[in-house]
Amino acid sequence: PIPPMRVVINKWDRSKSADEAVRFLRSEFDKQLDGAVTVLNTIIPDLQVYADSVGVGSPAHREETKRRG
Repeated sequence: PIPPMRVVINKWDRSKSADEAVRFLRSEFDKQLDGAVTVLNTIIPDLQVYADSVGVGSPAHREETKRRG
């Protein structure tokens, strides 16, 4: 049997199709695996600051001190 797993949505782009994909994943995992896989509510957006912070070796919250949008 599959051990319990948790899924985090990464690089979410705030589009309608991304929302639909998350809803689809949640519904498929819920009905097919009886809760063995859980899609967590934590969603990591696709922000340029993550790539920029890796490039300079600094945490993202230090690179982007003010949030737009």
